[in-house]
Amino acid sequence: KLDAVINWLRENGYTRQFHIKDWMMACSHTVGADERTIRKYLQLAERLGKVRHVVGNIYELIQT
Repeated sequence: KLDAVINWLRENGYTRQFHIKDWMMACSHTVGADERTIRKYLQLAERLGKVRHVVGNIYELIQT
């Protein structure tokens, strides 16, 4: 499911950096719009090294 969220971001033009609101939109389109779900998948993505926190509400997709 995490890959589905990241693929949604890439398919919609977010190849490098994205705002937290973009992550929320991607999650709502793929796994659900609940705040806990959105937070869970963002933390999971960070732990697995798929995204990196840059500054404030800006995150970066790690190229794999």
